[in-house]
Amino acid sequence: DDLASSRKALLEEILRLRAGSVSGDYDLLKLLDFLKVSLERNFPFADVLHPLESDFPLLRKKIERNLTQIKSPTMTESCGLTSSSRNRLTGEITTIMLRSRQHLQSDPPNVQFVRDNHELLLYLSSEINFSEVRKATDESTALIDRFVRDSKRSIEDEISKGGVNDEMFAAVNAKHVREVLGRLDILGAKKLSEHLFKRIGDTVSTCHGNLEFDTGTMGHSDIRALNKLSCWCNAFPEFADQYTAAIEELKSAIAKTIESINQFNSNGEVD
Repeated sequence: DDLASSRKALLEEILRLRAGSVSGDYDLLKLLDFLKVSLERNFPFADVLHPLESDFPLLRKKIERNLTQIKSPTMTESCGLTSSSRNRLTGEITTIMLRSRQHLQSDPPNVQFVRDNHELLLYLSSEINFSEVRKATDESTALIDRFVRDSKRSIEDEISKGGVNDEMFAAVNAKHVREVLGRLDILGAKKLSEHLFKRIGDTVSTCHGNLEFDTGTMGHSDIRALNKLSCWCNAFPEFADQYTAAIEELKSAIAKTIESINQFNSNGEVD
């Protein structure tokens, strides 16, 4: 029947786990052997919970009769991890932290991997009272916080260069800012990302507002500001209307200049 087939499948899975277990993990092997014997001999210590065929009242009596209090609170807090299991978990956590550092130092940084690892550590920390897990979670938090601070400083430097000044600023700078903002979003620094995005918008508006396209007054500073405006708007299409408006203003200024030249050629004077 279905219940017998399920028990057989469970027994096969236990045998498979036992065959693949680490030989030194005696606590795990002992538990698997206990479950194996219970299933083979139909002892009430291991069974399959079937929604239709299981005898729930009998199951409750068995649990209440055989349930014993855990004497060591540590076993409850650590989810009953054996010594060898704790060692293996510690090794895995060490590997996670090593890879997180490597991914943040890569070019470009793989922040999605780091975020996924951090969420895993947060989950483990909430479920298991294990000092190595807490330590790794704190280290992961500090690692991400440091990366966020460095990213913020990098963006602020680029915003400063991309303003109204003599600093060099090219399309690659604006593209870099866009990429770093995306990494901040992935790492959960949404408010910081929004704040920096607003600052970029203010910088774009300032570049546009300081352009002077009046006839005869356009200089190198205007050309530089127009170029910076172009770089920002290519990387941030959200502000493209500012560059479009600036180009229209430039066209209008050029048209006025041409009109004045034509008038001068016709009348020998300019109004």
